[in-house]
Amino acid sequence: MKRLLWGTAALALSLPVALIPTATSADTPGCVSRAEYDNMVIGIGPASVANRFDTNGWYIGENDNVFKRGYEPCWDGSGDANRKVVVAYDLDSALSKWWDIRDQ
Repeated sequence: MKRLLWGTAALALSLPVALIPTATSADTPGCVSRAEYDNMVIGIGPASVANRFDTNGWYIGENDNVFKRGYEPCWDGSGDANRKVVVAYDLDSALSKWWDIRDQ
């Protein structure tokens, strides 16, 4: 009986924590917020970046085994709306990230 009570108590205590969304879980679907950009770490793969950014972005190009993907930033009305977020990957991990001017 004690095991059942402890198991039920443990489940009840862990449930609210599991329901709290993380800072990067689909809070801005389709575009990259500044917080998502700042939380993206170098070394993770494209699928992890897409999960963190809530978008797959688009393929920009490849050069010397480094390929780049562009991502739509969330534009809040301040600054240049003609921007994109770029992440460069080497095989399966992110090498660098930066904000860039969108190609016309």
